Amino acid sequence: MNQDKTAYKKHLEGLKILADEKRKQEIYPVNPDGESLAKLEMLSELQSLGYDYLYFSDIELATIKSREVMRVLLKYYPQMESYLTKETILTKIDPKIFPEVFSYAYELLLQYTPFERMSMTGLQQTLARGIMNDKHISVLFDLVKDPNGYASCSIIKEKLCKTVPEMMRPLSFAYCEGILLIPTLKDFSIYGDEESLYKLKECAFITNEMIDKLKMAKFYSLNASLYEYYIRFFERDRVQKEAAYLLKKAIKHLSS
Repeated sequence: MNQDKTAYKKHLEGLKILADEKRKQEIYPVNPDGESLAKLEMLSELQSLGYDYLYFSDIELATIKSREVMRVLLKYYPQMESYLTKETILTKIDPKIFPEVFSYAYELLLQYTPFERMSMTGLQQTLARGIMNDKHISVLFDLVKDPNGYASCSIIKEKLCKTVPEMMRPLSFAYCEGILLIPTLKDFSIYGDEESLYKLKECAFITNEMIDKLKMAKFYSLNASLYEYYIRFFERDRVQKEAAYLLKKAIKHLSS
């Protein structure tokens, strides 16, 4: 118990140091305009409503639960210019309360290359938090159905594998026949059916010969940057270790 308290205290101290550093870096011009002006006006409005947000980093590091705060953030979103500011605001708004957040996140994600989308976990999380009705599922599926989308939108892919496995299985079993084998392994562990578990077991004992064959496979092509990213760690030991871990995890989940 004491160890837990000590760890939690260190965690809080770390967050305070991070917050202090971010505040030091948050400097506004004497005559602000554009995003700087929008941020200051947004902070001023939040303060007038009784919220203790003195810096944008206070919002960035906070867990926002107030609808009133979310409404103010949404109001100023169109005036923001940088990607990081936009993503931060969207991740703080509950899309089930303000569904317009989905269109903002979707439009922002589409402005970037498939490789760039890999790092946009905040936007992906926002899109994956929606009510999974047919319309929303269709929008998400369109983002991952091609090899580049599948390779770059891992959070959305995982959400769909859990929600509509029947839609995702054909993609998983197609893309495992190439250098996207490693990201498909997570899919198989989610499905947990006999065929998927067999695939994990097979990959847990994959050979160098099979790895070389998959590297040469031409079933699909990837964006050049994505190809370079995935080919870097597409090796036997990496595949074996990941497959063995996920297989054990899937079997344990099924038996519990």
